[in-house]
Amino acid sequence: MSYQDFERAMALAPSCEYFTTAGGRTLEQIRKAEEMLGITFSPQLLEFYKKFGYLSFFGNEIFGIDP
Repeated sequence: MSYQDFERAMALAPSCEYFTTAGGRTLEQIRKAEEMLGITFSPQLLEFYKKFGYLSFFGNEIFGIDP
């Protein structure tokens, strides 16, 4: 997925039926998750976590950093 497609998808997500999100995560929470997993998230995933944390719509769950 190109970054342009990613941006478009993130802009459209809130208009989907049954849209649910945990709300954004702080940079500290994201860095802690990276440390626990021993990886570094891509810029797109970092942006996704900052904005949504995780999200669900149309019965599809896109997991992320959930409280």
